[in-house]
Amino acid sequence: MSIINKAAAIGGGVIGAGWVARLLLNGIDVSIFDPDPEASRKVGEV
Repeated sequence: MSIINKAAAIGGGVIGAGWVARLLLNGIDVSIFDPDPEASRKVGEV
């Protein structure tokens, strides 16, 4: 079985940011795509 160490999230809203936070806490590098110009700030608040 291979180990996952990178992931991508499409959407950094409430649900997407929650998943991203969970992945980061488990040591997985995450790239996020969200067309909202405020997405970076919002994800940083989670």
